[in-house]
Amino acid sequence: MRRAIKLNFSDTNAWITLAECLWKKAEYVEAKESLLSSIKIQPTIDAYILLSMLAKLIKPTSAVVGSAPSKEVMLEHNKVVSEESISYAKSAINIDINNSKSWYILGNAYCGKYFSVSMDIQDLNKSITCYNKALGLLSTTPSPSASTGGNNDTNHMPNPDLYYNKAELCMYVQNYTQAVEHYTIAHQIDPSINRQIPDILAYIEVSK
Repeated sequence: MRRAIKLNFSDTNAWITLAECLWKKAEYVEAKESLLSSIKIQPTIDAYILLSMLAKLIKPTSAVVGSAPSKEVMLEHNKVVSEESISYAKSAINIDINNSKSWYILGNAYCGKYFSVSMDIQDLNKSITCYNKALGLLSTTPSPSASTGGNNDTNHMPNPDLYYNKAELCMYVQNYTQAVEHYTIAHQIDPSINRQIPDILAYIEVSK
């Protein structure tokens, strides 16, 4: 991929593919740099989505060199990472407001902020709202703006993780009716997503 980029430095897909290769090697900082290079050439939904996900994998500098960061350093790092992840996801949505995956990724970003930083119910509610928006856009007609990087073909693809994450949050806030609904759909799409789902559903039924 590096050779391909040397031959065509402005190929955004090559930069994104290089980032994905580096990601698989756990070279997260280098992967981020590749994605940022692609955005300088042409901002795309795919690059912003990957950046939002990748932000949460990069450790504080002190952790990278081997020394365990303090709780204070880790909390500050999580704050920065959470806002960065949210910002990248919003940038993806700004390219195409009708892309289901972008809303799903933003929901994940707010969920991560809630559990790792804020414990603010507003962040939890924002996460649920984003998941609902993503669910509402599934199986919709692609929007014309999808041509600017990424596309709304993802709106026609099943997303078991979206249903599963929504179910987990519903379970957390004790909305058991919706938890059952979304666990069931996630399991139907991908039974391997969590093989304990039948047991979870049975537990909810017994607890009613």
